[in-house]
Amino acid sequence: MHARSRSFSMAGIVIQISLLLAQVAHAQSIVTGEITGTVSDPSGAVVPDAKITLKSDATGEMRTETSSSTGDFRFPLLRPGAYSLTIAAAGFAGIEQAATVEVGQPTDVKVQLQIGARPGDFVIVSENPTLIQPDNGNIATGFNNNQLTNLPAAGGDITAYAQTAPGVTVSTGGGYGNFTAHGLPAVSNLFTINGTDNMDPYLNQNTSGASNLTLGANELQEAAVVLNGYTGQYGRQAGAQVNYVTKSGGNAFHGNAGWVWNGTALNANDWFNNSSATARPHAVSNQWLASIGGPIKKDKAFFFFDTEGLRYVLPGGGPVYIPTPDFAQYVLTHLQQTNPAAVSLYQTAFNVYAGASGASRARALTASNDPGLGCGDLVTLNAAKTQAISSIAGPFGLTSPCAQVFQNTVNNLNTEWLAAGRTDFNVTDTDRLYFRYNMDHGLQATSTDPINSVFSANSTQPIYGGQMGYTKSVGPSIVNQLLLSASYVSLFFSPPDYAAAIKTFPGTWLFSEGAPFEGLGGSASYPIYNYPQGRKMRQWQLVDDFSKIWSRHTFKAGANVRLNRASDYATQINQFGFVTFSSMTDFFQGSLTKGSTFTQNFPQLGAVNLSQYSAGFYGQDEWKLRPNLTLTLALRLDRNSNIQCAGNCFTEFGAPFAAVPHSVSIPYNQVIQTGLSHAFPASEAVVPEPRIGVAYGVTKSTILRGGFGIFSDLNQAVVADRFILNSPNVPSFSTHAGLIALNDPNSIYASVANSNAAFERGFAGGATLAQLQAAVPLGFNPPNFNTVSANMRTPKYYEWNFEIQRQIGARYMFSVNYVGNHGYDEISQNVFQNAFSPNNFAGLPAAQPDPRFNEIRELNNSGWSNYEGLVTSFRWRMTNDFIGSFSYTWSHALDTCSNACLERFNTQSAPSLQLQVSPFGQDALNYSNADYDARHSLNANYVYTVSPAHFQNSLMKHALGNWMVAGTFLFHSGYPFSAINTAVRGAQGIGGASGLTTQTFLADYLGVGYPSCSGPNAPCVTASQFATAANQHDFGNIPRNSFRGPGYFDTDMNLSRIIAVKERYRLQIGAYFFNILNHPNFDNPGNDVNRSTFGQITRTVSPPSSPYGAFQGSSVSGRVIESQVRFTF
Repeated sequence: MHARSRSFSMAGIVIQISLLLAQVAHAQSIVTGEITGTVSDPSGAVVPDAKITLKSDATGEMRTETSSSTGDFRFPLLRPGAYSLTIAAAGFAGIEQAATVEVGQPTDVKVQLQIGARPGDFVIVSENPTLIQPDNGNIATGFNNNQLTNLPAAGGDITAYAQTAPGVTVSTGGGYGNFTAHGLPAVSNLFTINGTDNMDPYLNQNTSGASNLTLGANELQEAAVVLNGYTGQYGRQAGAQVNYVTKSGGNAFHGNAGWVWNGTALNANDWFNNSSATARPHAVSNQWLASIGGPIKKDKAFFFFDTEGLRYVLPGGGPVYIPTPDFAQYVLTHLQQTNPAAVSLYQTAFNVYAGASGASRARALTASNDPGLGCGDLVTLNAAKTQAISSIAGPFGLTSPCAQVFQNTVNNLNTEWLAAGRTDFNVTDTDRLYFRYNMDHGLQATSTDPINSVFSANSTQPIYGGQMGYTKSVGPSIVNQLLLSASYVSLFFSPPDYAAAIKTFPGTWLFSEGAPFEGLGGSASYPIYNYPQGRKMRQWQLVDDFSKIWSRHTFKAGANVRLNRASDYATQINQFGFVTFSSMTDFFQGSLTKGSTFTQNFPQLGAVNLSQYSAGFYGQDEWKLRPNLTLTLALRLDRNSNIQCAGNCFTEFGAPFAAVPHSVSIPYNQVIQTGLSHAFPASEAVVPEPRIGVAYGVTKSTILRGGFGIFSDLNQAVVADRFILNSPNVPSFSTHAGLIALNDPNSIYASVANSNAAFERGFAGGATLAQLQAAVPLGFNPPNFNTVSANMRTPKYYEWNFEIQRQIGARYMFSVNYVGNHGYDEISQNVFQNAFSPNNFAGLPAAQPDPRFNEIRELNNSGWSNYEGLVTSFRWRMTNDFIGSFSYTWSHALDTCSNACLERFNTQSAPSLQLQVSPFGQDALNYSNADYDARHSLNANYVYTVSPAHFQNSLMKHALGNWMVAGTFLFHSGYPFSAINTAVRGAQGIGGASGLTTQTFLADYLGVGYPSCSGPNAPCVTASQFATAANQHDFGNIPRNSFRGPGYFDTDMNLSRIIAVKERYRLQIGAYFFNILNHPNFDNPGNDVNRSTFGQITRTVSPPSSPYGAFQGSSVSGRVIESQVRFTF
């Protein structure tokens, strides 16, 4: 009840703010465009007091304006679409001219009146849009309805269009965020639909449904990608601002219906499937769309409805490593003699592996795959690391392999559909109103386990949303736009039968050494210890933009307030624990002795209710100093609230760890504060963001543009989970010693369970470390603990650019753009504060600073980043038949930790590092190439419709006319990766209670130069180029991300024939071709020196969206052909 009263209180504040702003009554906002122009006579002199009338071709909406003393006029806050301008002045012939408004960008119209005509005469002028951008310094790329309809967007994912914008680099690492812009995090992009956020506030990603795609392409009218948005309305995320505007009805009925289909026969097989003679996995994808719009009352009220959906059988892919039957039997025999208590659990594990879907076609590893035959540290290799010379497991690793491999072909079913409806009202000539409602339902195949389907997870993900927009004009110079929205999203992930999964295998085993073996109880990417989990999120948002034109100034002010509430189920994860084998010896012996770990949570609370808000306000002056010089001055103020828990569920230290008293005699309940209401001790009150943008027309066809500004990001709510999961709420215990056996008092399972039982009893009673140690004779395992610096600040970025645009004739535009940014106050994670090593490894203290705890994971704002890039672009528009753009970017991005340091950009063969690597600071080994540092990238898109008018011959008209070809082109050079060595932990005694449970060790490099990888035919880097674990005495000798993986290239195409059924009815038949050249794009190689796959490329990668969804392990990296049919009226 208390939480609900706070909700209504906040809603009341939002309504009051909206009414206040509406009473005071933006040229363009993020959801609208504007028309600006100058009226002149034949000599070029300006014409004041000319009457300009604007009319919407779709809805009949009209506005009237008068040119100023300098001949200028402006129509702000216009819906994207086609308009007609009528210009009249005394002594001149009138002009009727067409103009097209694009979202987020001004349309510049130059009007030249003719003298000497009779009164009432009008000259009709065809639209001749300029390709240069003379009105502000923003870096903006627009996509009109022709492009949105015809460019190939796999799966109908609306984020795909932005991937071809200049300065954007597509993500191919399988991680969080679909693309990066100018070296900024992939989770720093903001997506809006009709001006309000379409975002997951937990991860700062686009909201997506069960397919992990953002459906709705058939509903879109326009889209804009804005980088370095120096105008004040752009804020709250520092990366790309991707703004979509949905279609509305008009005075004429219009709509469409279509079907897109793909099946196994239309897909090329994965490169690695072909190399291992594995058949194509079964795959079927069905996609549909339908829409209708029209008038409710002519010129006054209109409606539009859209529905879309996807249903696909998800194909699997990638190598899967499992134990050979002989090795499994050898391990069981060995355990029967040395550790009989472990036999039962190991027998269960080997039985599950033997029942894997591809076990019958698995092939044993050979020395050409791995000199150690997948046996890891069971064998000793020669100095060159090319041959095993001894083994502690008999013939295994010498003549007999420990591992065998097969290509995954397991599939799964995924479904999703959406529906959206919109109504628009021209209430009066000065009042416009719209309402929109959308819903999305589906069942997600979250993961498809290649070992046993019982470990696969799914998720039901309903989404509901509503929007209202009201635009008010007060005279010719004042316009205000108010937007209100609300949404609800539910995400809950778990195996369909969690009890059956645990019964099949009680927990999770993961392997980071040897082949390594596929995870048991879920893969490394989708382990069942991460389930059950999820969240239910509710969002309310207010956006208001006000604009007033006065002489040469356009003053703007606005506000953006967003409130989020969530029910968070993160407390339920890892209730059965997981083992990470960093040593095959530990696996063979059935006990942890060489750095492997077991971790288990013991939750004491269920779902928790969280809330946060963001608020942004701006003021701005667009000052047209001269007809060819515009200066934009803006100040934006943004605030991210401290995340709040309604049940006071946060648990933290009372101070940063360094300031906490470390005496072991102080009881746990005196150093740990429970029942805290906020996630951080303090948060930044406000972030001032001054900005300046300039556009100067050197000539009519040459523009100098640029600007400088400060930008910031929103909080990611996922950061709060770590402070909920602290002890005693969700005690988490890790051990590095003990038998791997159930129901044994000396086992790892008993060890952490005993530690938890003692901690639960002792915490409430004020127990000290010594008392807990006495209560657990076999050894108390101190808990891990998450902490945060004293004041959690908002990540910020200085951004700047200088661009030269040159229009060549009426059809072409060429530009060169220097872009840079510098990030500071970026998030970092430090796990060294409680680390120690009795032998002073790499300078660590010999004694643990605070023995009451194991690993201390501190979140702080010590990170930074830098980026410089040169972007060259060429755009051409040849009448209405052809539009295209091409851009090349040379750039260099560096940082201390990528992608906000909370969510990995690369998750596959060489996962991103997310922790501070060295105890000596970020600049020792962290500051280096960013995960998304691609030195070269090419982006292009084009749409070409062959008009029958181009042909005189009737046969040629019918054969070649009305064909449409549209496509995209993406290339980037290789992403960097780090070489790590997981064996250092065991070899150097960094196991046990070292306080470094999750730390990654960079491998010491002995080679010369930094190799780059290109393909899988030969390793691009070998273990012999690195020091052995026994000879490594530091955390690495070269920075992270020093090596390069293969580049990426993809070109997609839409080829179809348009058949005119009647004047307004068209049938379009054709096909989409994704990766039409069937170019294999390879992942980075395995990056662990201690694994058999080190330096080897073992899988392909695909773009972040496909006809088979995203982020679900689908194997669709080869050519995919989809047949399509669409009817339009």
